[in-house]
This record gives sequence, C-alpha cells and structure tokens, in this order.
Amino acid sequence: KPAGTWTCYTCMIENNVEKTKCAACETPKPSSKPIGILSSLFAKKAGSWDCDVCMVQNNPDVEKCAACETPKP
Repeated sequence: KPAGTWTCYTCMIENNVEKTKCAACETPKPSSKPIGILSSLFAKKAGSWDCDVCMVQNNPDVEKCAACETPKP
C-alpha cells in the first residue's frame, strides 16, 4: 500500500489521503468510527445501480460505471 493512501472498502481502490470519498465509487473515506457504523457504508443508496461488468456500485445520477465506464443498464 503506497504511503499517503487509503483503501476503499467497497471497491478496493487506493485513494489519495486528501480524498474524502473514493475516486471510483464515491464511498466515504473510513474514519475511526466503531465497526458497527461501517455497515451503513455498505448500504445501497436509493436508485444506485451495480455495474454488470465489474460489480461496482454506482450513484443513480451517473450514466457510466465509475470504475470501468460500462454504460448504465
């Protein structure tokens, strides 16, 4: 793991330490919250969609997958 990065628990992408959301799937940067709160990070947002190719969860307003750019079904 490169210094100054954090790993997104949703899509496993390495992100720059300054980012507050994952560059690929926009999952919030983890903090020192208790583990019980982490389950809310995995809750699917209303209207979001999963990419059929790479399985990344995407926000409802995007027309292409944030990770692989496959069009929204």
